[in-house]
Amino acid sequence: MGIKDKYAIVGLGATKQGKLPGMSLNNIRAQAARAAIKDAGLRAQDVNGYIYQVGVEEMGNSLFLPGDVPKRLGMRPNFIWHFECGGVTCIASLMSAAMAIEAGTADYVLCVYGSCDVSHMLAWATRAWTPMGWGTHGAFGMFVPGAIHALSAQRHMYEYGTSHDHLGAIAVTHRENAQKRPDAMTCGRPLTLEGYHKSEWIVYPYHKFDMCLVNDGGIAFIVTSAERAKDLRSKPVYMMGVGFGQQVREVYDKKNFTTLDVAPAKEAAFKMAGITLNDVDVFEFYDCFTGTVLFQTEDYGLCKKGEGGPYWEEGHAGLESETPINTHGGNLSWGYCQGFGPVAEAVRQLRGEGGQTQVKDAETALASGHGTNTTGLMEYGHGTIILRR
Repeated sequence: MGIKDKYAIVGLGATKQGKLPGMSLNNIRAQAARAAIKDAGLRAQDVNGYIYQVGVEEMGNSLFLPGDVPKRLGMRPNFIWHFECGGVTCIASLMSAAMAIEAGTADYVLCVYGSCDVSHMLAWATRAWTPMGWGTHGAFGMFVPGAIHALSAQRHMYEYGTSHDHLGAIAVTHRENAQKRPDAMTCGRPLTLEGYHKSEWIVYPYHKFDMCLVNDGGIAFIVTSAERAKDLRSKPVYMMGVGFGQQVREVYDKKNFTTLDVAPAKEAAFKMAGITLNDVDVFEFYDCFTGTVLFQTEDYGLCKKGEGGPYWEEGHAGLESETPINTHGGNLSWGYCQGFGPVAEAVRQLRGEGGQTQVKDAETALASGHGTNTTGLMEYGHGTIILRR
């Protein structure tokens, strides 16, 4: 069943991004959720579906309380679902919310992400990627996603001549956008290409600024039918198309290390939306690393394979270009809320709330998600969502 224009995001809420000392994971979720409900002009008891991304500290913990946030808010949910598929979780949650409404199970669905990774970093670091320490991955020091993504970036450099200047152009452009956004974590902390090159190595070929931020923060959305959206306070942003890909299908193919599984996700989303790439006004790519942005720039067809580095270096992804990418600074410079960050910025752009980074007359936006609940090789999932005002 196609969802085109049948469902809309009608509420957006976000907490401060950064250090939120003294706030628990559910404190953060609740704060973002209250803001989204208020933005939509609803009462908490109107929202009768709740979907959230499970946090790292909740994995394997029998004591976490799924109903805690709905009770704090005064909701009366017909269902409580939690998902964990990394940066694809947001798009999966939005699609699931639409399906729940289609089935008559809910009228308004809250989709929420929260993180207190900075406040709980010690516990997080000791548990988060423990499975990667088992067997071959741990033997070669591949305990975190950065190590795997660094290998893919190095392979791209080997095959296509991608340089550190190319990766640096991606990092610097993201930081330049963030300087125009007071809500960005790095606003007031500009970055030059020289500063990028001087930053410490984390895992070759990635410098510090090739990697996403780590922070506390939350984002929430309210989803409802297009019919109900007409009567609410906020400007509705309509869901046109969604699609998914899962890279595990090609795990033994070497090209798997210089691309993401964009193709099936892109094809399904554009087919459902009934538009082409040229109809998209703004792109919000999931950017856990600069290389991830580079791959998507090519895999979505903004340039040919292997030409992503020059594309960024020459300014083709800047705010004044025909294909502005990650207008707020992304996970690299705005704040890291996994896949919820790109979708939130797409919503802001389509509602005309991008401030100094607003893309003029933006009518259609594409947001992506990248991630997985698997942890080996480049087995990541990919999600595409196309939205319109």
